[in-house]
Amino acid sequence: MLCVMMSLGLACTALTPIAAMAGEADAGPALGTPVAEGHLGPPLHWQETDSWRDLPLLDPAFHTGLAREPLRLYQYSPTLSLAVGRGIVFKTRSGVTREQVRRRFPGLRALAVLAELGEERIYRAEVADATALDRLLTRLRDDAAVIWAQPDVLKVASGGEPERLIQPSYNMDGYSLHHDLQLDAVWAIATGRGVRVAVIDSGVELRHPGLAGVTMSFAYDTESRSPDVSPRRKGDHHGDMVTGLIFANGIDATPRGMAPDATLIAIRLASTWTSDLVLAFQAAYLAKADVINCSWDDPLLLQPVIEVLQQIAHKGRGGRGTLIVVAAGNHALDTSGRPSLANRDEVISVTALDHANQPISAFGSGIDIAAPSMLRTLDTNGDGNPAYLAKTSAAAPVVSATLALMLSANPALTADTARSMLLGTATALPGSDRPAPTFGKVSPLAALQPVMAYREQGR
Repeated sequence: MLCVMMSLGLACTALTPIAAMAGEADAGPALGTPVAEGHLGPPLHWQETDSWRDLPLLDPAFHTGLAREPLRLYQYSPTLSLAVGRGIVFKTRSGVTREQVRRRFPGLRALAVLAELGEERIYRAEVADATALDRLLTRLRDDAAVIWAQPDVLKVASGGEPERLIQPSYNMDGYSLHHDLQLDAVWAIATGRGVRVAVIDSGVELRHPGLAGVTMSFAYDTESRSPDVSPRRKGDHHGDMVTGLIFANGIDATPRGMAPDATLIAIRLASTWTSDLVLAFQAAYLAKADVINCSWDDPLLLQPVIEVLQQIAHKGRGGRGTLIVVAAGNHALDTSGRPSLANRDEVISVTALDHANQPISAFGSGIDIAAPSMLRTLDTNGDGNPAYLAKTSAAAPVVSATLALMLSANPALTADTARSMLLGTATALPGSDRPAPTFGKVSPLAALQPVMAYREQGR
């Protein structure tokens, strides 16, 4: 899944969502060639929240399997670069039609609506020649019909921060998620029936025996723009494993998923292209997802994605709000204040615990809750050996499944109320060598108690 190249002597990884956060995918072939430091061409005029800055060009011909042609690679920070091609993402004002956009900007090609935010629309389009990108961006930004415009970008990791080394304690023979979270008692109350859970991830093999009988309402692949979400590349089975933790039917010795009667919405996301991220979240919204699971993070969340995210969080579920669960990060680093998806107020950010209930992944003020990791799930190797999913990739679906159980028990809950109940019933973590965390461990059975009390009160 990872597309690796050498640039400025550093290993650079074109971030897929899985690579961006979960680190479960395998590295692919090396791509591109080393480039020398220096001024290689004009910088990218980049808009921050309230200012502009010029990003230096690192590579004028960056190659990746996530694009049909070479891209221009610009340095955003010491650990993150942005790859740009011919794509533009922009938002039009209320009442502006697609035909009006075509007439006003004849230089745009492949014009497509990515999302509708009320009567405002987010579009993606391409320019015929990459050298015309800056000129068209300027025209779009200066036009009264356009609210904002920016290049369609792919995030590229370059280097990284030192990781605090933590040796997890995994009792593979004695640990059972089933017993740890008291799932028999939980399933006596709810099994997820009536709740739609969107898994935005890599490929999902819907014909896997462990998913037989699972109710599915929608499937969409952002790469092919088709309903075929099957795995396509090496390491593309991460989605199978995440999906299994929520939905697995429990055959062939694979543990049953935590919310086995929920309805699956499978959305394959192959990259962190801005346009693909917008499409993935918009697809989940249109499919009426109650809960969205992201076992990955986007290290730099941009305006187009933020606006779609806000619509989902506030207007999803008929105005009650959709719950969005995001993996906080696999590195044992303080992620406070980062401009990432996991640090948004609209999401529930999840870190991972080992089998001794010790935090082993991201920490900081942005973390909302912790959940177990290194969990048995669907076998994707076909060799009959047990398959396990680790760290925040596994922790996130445990929380998503818990929310699905809560909404199944009481569909009338608003997102804010469900979130409050989830976090308010989390259990305190035992002492560790790290400062006391502000988050606790997810407790599905405890979370269902106030949910049921609300239902009895007709709330």
